[in-house]
Amino acid sequence: MSNDYPQPPQQDPNAQHGAQQPGTKYNTAAYQPAGQYGAPLQRPRALDTLRNLTLISAGLYLVSTIISVFTSLDEDLIAEQLRSTGMLTETQIEESIEFGLISGLVTVLATGLIALILYVVVIIGVSKAKNWARILGIVLAIIGLLFTVGGTLMGGIGAAFASPLMIASTVVLILWIVVSVLWLIKAFSAPVREYFAAPPQARA
Repeated sequence: MSNDYPQPPQQDPNAQHGAQQPGTKYNTAAYQPAGQYGAPLQRPRALDTLRNLTLISAGLYLVSTIISVFTSLDEDLIAEQLRSTGMLTETQIEESIEFGLISGLVTVLATGLIALILYVVVIIGVSKAKNWARILGIVLAIIGLLFTVGGTLMGGIGAAFASPLMIASTVVLILWIVVSVLWLIKAFSAPVREYFAAPPQARA
């Protein structure tokens, strides 16, 4: 004789003992180690481009510094620059040349040394994908562009082509400006910005 009475619902034995399924009692996802929430960020190609542009910029700045050393030792060029101010007599210009030689050379060497040290810091930081290095590079690039363009405009276009050395310096500065603008574009690009901002454990 068959049993037609309804059977009581079967209970999960794990539930009887208070066992929980993966997750928490608040229905949130179970803890996962870092890197398990999504695919790690791949190193963007733009990062290598950024590093190469930094090296090129440093090289151009070094060449510009070397040219500036020679121009700072050019007595005729210094005299012409002092004469262009229209504020000194010929006697005063002759007396100012020696001081101009010394002060110009010291200024060029000190500025160049500081700039190259900062370049080394940025290159090392960018190679290790440090976000502070990207920010430092952005600040230095913007300041450099402002001073370079502003100084050229204040000195006059004619002064930039006053001698072969000045022409060479102007060409190098133009190349440096182009590289610096490209560097800023790469530094602000989304792939580079996201990769630098991501914690190391989230990177590939």
